[in-house]
This record gives sequence, C-alpha cells and structure tokens, in this order.
Amino acid sequence: MERKNEIILVVFFMVVVAFSIYVLWSLDFFYNLIEGYVRRFGLVAVFFLSLLADAIEKPIGPEAVDILAVLFGLNVLAVFLLSALGSFFGGLIGFYVGKYFLSDKIAASCSVGKYEKYCRFFMKYGRLGLAVGALTPLPYVTFCWFSGAFHLKVRDYLIFGFLPRALRIGVVLLAFKGVLSLFF
Repeated sequence: MERKNEIILVVFFMVVVAFSIYVLWSLDFFYNLIEGYVRRFGLVAVFFLSLLADAIEKPIGPEAVDILAVLFGLNVLAVFLLSALGSFFGGLIGFYVGKYFLSDKIAASCSVGKYEKYCRFFMKYGRLGLAVGALTPLPYVTFCWFSGAFHLKVRDYLIFGFLPRALRIGVVLLAFKGVLSLFF
C-alpha cells in the first residue's frame, strides 16, 4: 500500500509540473484568453479567474487578471474585493485538496514516525511558509495543499494565507494604479 501511495503522489506532482511548464510555454495564449474574458465579462471574470489562479498551480497569479481589469477601466476597489474573494476561495480549494487527498497519501507513503516528524515541522514553520508563499512569487497553491495535508487549522490558513495574499493583491493594484496615473 505504501508503494501505491508514493506512486500516486509522484504522478500528482508530475502532472502539476507538466501543467505549469505547458502554461509557461503558452503564456501568450493564456494572457490573450484572460484578456478576452476580462473584456467580455468584466468583474465576474476577475472573480472566477482569480479563483482559478489560486486553485490550480501555475505561474500566473491573480495579479495578471487584476492589472488587465484596471487597464480596461474597471473600478480598482471592486477589482481588489472580487480578486481577493476569488483568491480566498481558490486557496481554500487547495487547502481542502491537501486535507482530503494529499494528507492520506503522504501519511500512507511514509512511516508513522516520519509523518509525525513532517507534521511537527509544518506546525512549527508552516504558517511562516504559507505567509511567504502568499506574499512572494513562490508557488502559493502548493503551500495551501501542504497546509491542508498537515492539518493546519482553517483559522490559521485565513490569517497566514488569505490575509497576506489579499495584502499582496492590494499592494500590486495600488502600485500599478500609481504607475498608471504617472502616464495618464
């Protein structure tokens, strides 16, 4: 049983890496797709694309959607609120993927002692890692997965994941709006 779970974990992460590489090679396609949705559906697209951006591991974050939305003249505050809300639900999806899928696979692929060691390590440093993932270009979704997999409390996800992520979205929007106002 241990070997089967290791294989499932390896396949899961290989699919994630392959998808990320595909997105990197097809960035123009995805930016044009995002642009089309934002032009056509406005704030609704901001919410759903932000949700997808933080639910699926890939190199495009919700900030790309937000910047395009502001360029198309959508209200900055509305963009921020809907993007943060979409990011919250996307991160929560990742959290629960980790909790209900990865947790069992990780626990079954290693000894009980090793799993407990990983849990203690994550309880000690996981909150900080989640905050760093939320604020930096590190893969935020992966931190959400591990937060769920190693049983971080939902309250801690909100404090160390969602709030820093909302802060990042707000700072990027304010900085972009400031730069935009210099030229227009």
